[in-house]
Amino acid sequence: MGLGRERKASLWQLVFLMYTISAAGAYGLEGIVGESGPGLTLLLLLALPFLWSVPISLASAELATMLPQEGGIYRWVREAFGDFWGFQAGWWNLGANTVNNAAYAVLFTDYLGRYVPGIEGWRHTAICLVVIWALVYANVRGIRTAGWLSLLFTFLCFAPFPILSLLGALHWRSNPFLPIVHPDKGISEALRAGFFIALWLYSGYEQLGAVAEEVEDPRRAYPTALLIVVPWVVLGYIVPTACALGSVGSWKEWGEGYFTTAATLLGGPALGLLMLVGATVSNAALLNSTLLATSRIPFSMARGGFLPRALAATHRRHGTPWASIVAGGVVCSLLSVGHGFAGLITIYAWLLVASYVLLYLALMRLRRTRPDLPRPYRVPGGRAGLLLVCLPAIALCLVTIAWGGKEKALAGTIGLVSGPAVFLLYRLARRFGFDAPVRPGP
Repeated sequence: MGLGRERKASLWQLVFLMYTISAAGAYGLEGIVGESGPGLTLLLLLALPFLWSVPISLASAELATMLPQEGGIYRWVREAFGDFWGFQAGWWNLGANTVNNAAYAVLFTDYLGRYVPGIEGWRHTAICLVVIWALVYANVRGIRTAGWLSLLFTFLCFAPFPILSLLGALHWRSNPFLPIVHPDKGISEALRAGFFIALWLYSGYEQLGAVAEEVEDPRRAYPTALLIVVPWVVLGYIVPTACALGSVGSWKEWGEGYFTTAATLLGGPALGLLMLVGATVSNAALLNSTLLATSRIPFSMARGGFLPRALAATHRRHGTPWASIVAGGVVCSLLSVGHGFAGLITIYAWLLVASYVLLYLALMRLRRTRPDLPRPYRVPGGRAGLLLVCLPAIALCLVTIAWGGKEKALAGTIGLVSGPAVFLLYRLARRFGFDAPVRPGP
């Protein structure tokens, strides 16, 4: 049974979902300034879109319009390389973003604790679980419910930044690029310190390819949404950061949550509170959109016979993959208990970039082996344009793994090896009849 029996998401709902899944405000980038220096931060924010987010956006746009099917990256790589590599792409991307989901729930509660005292211990855990399961319920109700939530979240997340930028421009008094590099660090150390945060900020554009069947006219809507969202995200990071640095300065004091301090200094307690609310809601927005996208990957893999068939169950009324959504909520809940943000994203980069490498390779292979497939959108420039998009991005993925450090190597390797292990174990289990039939939806 397919999805999307309720009304499908419109173009603008897709735009807001895509914005919240890829950014939801500039929150989180403040740490780059204090670790790398203001100039290097702005240069990273300017350069990485061309090396990271623009390539993944162009590649995802061609693949999503060529194969607008539930499952996104899993279906694209499977079409190019077969069952085994399709499973790896889906598993690695799912694993990275499931860890991310738990991190968003933890960050939401951490921010809430800044202005509500006593949120720690079991209270912290309880709030994480309430947020996760409220958004699980919204996602079970369907993409339009999640889309309307993303519209509300986008307003709350983004509203403080135009005000901050305007006030910062009016009080501009210094060059935001100086110093370019943190004076206490070499350029290599400073670049590495901010690189992974910037990479995280510019990731996620491929995820909503997983819900293509639930979007109105996906072959038109997906590239249009990317054309709107990518510049919005880039400007939404660079403009408020430059304006705050040029007016408030104090770059050494920048760290997690510093936009709230900058907003208070420029606009008083009211703007500071608005920024703090936006920072809190931002994590709920990211969790809402990522839950939507990640649930379609195990649903599609289960329909293909590569995960337990129970995960392919759909809701009788809403037509949503309720079993996959609930399973994602359970895993997210378990990961959020007793874990901090840094611990949750240890293997995120490894799993994500591994799935990205497979995505780029799939795009190049399908151009050669399946020229018959419709391509309403193509990466421009013919073969040369395709290579110019894919090869530097693959090289950056490999650099990301190499820069991960010894502390991430073991966890990252375990994460990558889990894909082949689960694939083989499940195949063996099915051979012995260990699989449940698909349950009807509630």
